[in-house]
Amino acid sequence: MYQFKWDHLDIKINNFFENVCKRVEELDPDLLALDTETTGLHIVKHSAFCISFGIANSKTKKAISLSIDIDVHKKEAIKLIKFLIKKVDKIIFWNAKYDLHML
Repeated sequence: MYQFKWDHLDIKINNFFENVCKRVEELDPDLLALDTETTGLHIVKHSAFCISFGIANSKTKKAISLSIDIDVHKKEAIKLIKFLIKKVDKIIFWNAKYDLHML
């Protein structure tokens, strides 16, 4: 079981991607956990409105967390997901099939 020291990012949306990328590079993560928050549980009728990320380095035991409102910042969310999956060895989903569909 991992125990991490969490650091929540509170970054304004201007330069959001660049700021998050800088923090991720400093962290040198190997784990990514993500979860979608949705308007309901019906896989077709409902949609995601938020993605929550946990990005961690299991060696240093440091992690950061952040959430993105994808209704407002869809392009940044997609860009961030593509960036993060290239940086980590493992991705953790709480409900992979559902979350991947919502993404």
